[in-house]
Amino acid sequence: MIGIVGGGNIGTELAGELTHRGFSVALYSKDISCFLSGKIKVIDNDRNEEYVEKIDVITSSLKEVVDNSDIIIVTYPSNAMGYIKDELISCLKKYKNKKVIFLPGIGGVEYIFKELVDNGSILIGLQRVPAVYRIKEKGKIAEISGRRKEGLFAASIPQIDKDELENLITDIFGLNCQAVPNYLSITLTPSNPILHTSRLFSLFNKNDKDFAYDKNPLFYGEWDENSAEVLISCDSELGKIKEVLSKKIDVSFVESLLDHYESSDKKSLANKISSIKSLHNLTSPMLQTEDNKFLVDWSSRYFKADFPNGLVILKAIGMICNVLTPVMDKVIMWYQEQVDKEYITSNNEFGKDIDECNIPQNYGINSLDKLIRFYQ
Repeated sequence: MIGIVGGGNIGTELAGELTHRGFSVALYSKDISCFLSGKIKVIDNDRNEEYVEKIDVITSSLKEVVDNSDIIIVTYPSNAMGYIKDELISCLKKYKNKKVIFLPGIGGVEYIFKELVDNGSILIGLQRVPAVYRIKEKGKIAEISGRRKEGLFAASIPQIDKDELENLITDIFGLNCQAVPNYLSITLTPSNPILHTSRLFSLFNKNDKDFAYDKNPLFYGEWDENSAEVLISCDSELGKIKEVLSKKIDVSFVESLLDHYESSDKKSLANKISSIKSLHNLTSPMLQTEDNKFLVDWSSRYFKADFPNGLVILKAIGMICNVLTPVMDKVIMWYQEQVDKEYITSNNEFGKDIDECNIPQNYGINSLDKLIRFYQ
């Protein structure tokens, strides 16, 4: 049985899709009131099909899912891991070699759940989620589109056999998988931690945090050259961090975003991102007011996950590598001013709220040698 921890977008769709493909599934959600029928309808836009599946187990007992599952898939965003961390570690303590897959594997999950590895569990992370998942009706209807045609990239801590890892991920998600040399290649993936934060900064940095906007812009569909320019700058700084690390460990699978999006400059990058069909119509994280204005939703996971547990992690690794990151710093400092936090200071030091971030330094990994040893 496959246990899915999290009844949000990814968890709901996966429960339906994996059941449809013949797997026995146990779905954990803190609130199961919306899953009363036990059935999930999946709208598969890639394959132009719809189906309804009855899930074997839907429960609010995390222990029940862990005890009865051979493999666990955790779909919580990094900012919500605190809600399940202690209980998940407790439930898994008596099991050795149980595999726990994180979708995606970024956000510092290897630090948060280091105790699981020490207890004998195997943590597996994917560089990116396999597709775009959306809930149409909570607990009832989920949608999937934009499967990654290039396949998936995965790593584990501790490292397991390459063929075993690739076959496992391919079997579960139905997409070809390539194992990357180490989990650091997952952590450094320039996806949401750079993609989302660059766009948010470009969209909202010109006004105060309570400014009322006349419209909610398309997050990807209206991606502009200014957003692309910030993104390229952050990506370039990550490239400098990678250059230092590459002298000690294989990070060759950490692909620049320009290469990932097959672009050469800010214009071609903006055109490429804005043309992605599966993401085109997604709006920005905003709340509509009674007078049809829009306010920035600072509580959105776009902010709460991708800044403290995304961009700040990359910044922290940059500090270990003695690499300056002025554009990352500018983006982080803008955000922390909006939410009254201090993760970094103008003196390139950690601020008073850094304990809220899943950075390696908070887990005793505070030098380049310690960082490399952790991932080898």
